[in-house]
Amino acid sequence: MTLRRGSNRGRVGGVRRLGGCRPILLTQHDILKVLLSTATLHPNIRLAGGDLHRKGRVEVLLDGEWGTICDDDWDYNDAFVFCRQLGFKDVDKVRRDAFFGEGTGQIFIDGIECDGTERSITDCPYTSNHNCIHSEDAGVVCTSGKRLD
Repeated sequence: MTLRRGSNRGRVGGVRRLGGCRPILLTQHDILKVLLSTATLHPNIRLAGGDLHRKGRVEVLLDGEWGTICDDDWDYNDAFVFCRQLGFKDVDKVRRDAFFGEGTGQIFIDGIECDGTERSITDCPYTSNHNCIHSEDAGVVCTSGKRLD
């Protein structure tokens, strides 16, 4: 089939179909998972608002914008995965209710439910549709020792 200028034949949503393939639609969750799970120690997560490098509000970077994780269902297993992804051995304290101050920007993750074995925080089940406000930002205090691997 030959496409003529201005023709929508062979296009789906304005995107040219290649060999009859259907376009893949990615959700914000899918994109976030790909961006954050490409390495165990990833520059796209951080702790903010704490007075030490090992404690703070948990934040993730998506499309150049830092956002927070809601504390709904935030527990030790979730905090453990986050700390381990940053290179820490364990968790000293799980913090909720914006203990390290309220973040700004979007709340990217809500209802997270890690089992503690995941390599990345985005490997855990969660939703990107939330009912949270920044007074519910999650936080953590990671152990002071770094992993040896």
